Amino acid sequence: MHAAIHKPNNRQAQIILAQYKEAEASRFIASLLIVITVCWINDHYRERSHQAMDLLQQSKEIQANTDALTELANRRFIDASLLPSLALQPAQFLPLSLIMCDIDHFKRLNDRFGHDADDEVLKAVAQLFRQYLRQQDIACRTGGEEFLLVLPNTHRVDALIVAEKIRSQFEQQVLLKTQPNYRLTASFGVALCDNAEDFNQTVTQADQQLYLSKRNGRNQVN
Repeated sequence: MHAAIHKPNNRQAQIILAQYKEAEASRFIASLLIVITVCWINDHYRERSHQAMDLLQQSKEIQANTDALTELANRRFIDASLLPSLALQPAQFLPLSLIMCDIDHFKRLNDRFGHDADDEVLKAVAQLFRQYLRQQDIACRTGGEEFLLVLPNTHRVDALIVAEKIRSQFEQQVLLKTQPNYRLTASFGVALCDNAEDFNQTVTQADQQLYLSKRNGRNQVN
């Protein structure tokens, strides 16, 4: 009895014959690698583009919230960043002491030495704040020669000590390098904020204390 001989049909024959030659397989693999590489490069640069846009946006925010001359925070920073953070996380800030600072007789400086002297002094004052404030404290330039110092987790008695230390440095340090014998003073007002909703009211209180220092002869802390 003869064994049956199985002959592949045409479809099976086609499948068996559909094999890549070595050169074709190499080209296929190379093409696949190129496609994968191009896709990776696309994704990489798209991600880098997004990162660049994020950094640009952050840079714009920083610029918008920073005083260009002194590189301190400005009024916009208070409204756009500080107050929302205080409202969301009051425990991170309270008790919060505010120190208002105003350079005494600043107009005389301009009248005597000109606008460049004003800029030099304001930059030196900003550096003075950086030197004597903690890392978590915030110095803001709120007007021409007016500053607001924000001291988180600080009671008024401690803020008075900080203000007095800075006041004494105004007298001692040379803030105008071109005129080393010219000395400046500043007046300070201190107030305590115990509630996030009372921030603006506390600013007003600190401002009132500042004007008390002015009325009492300047170059003092109240």
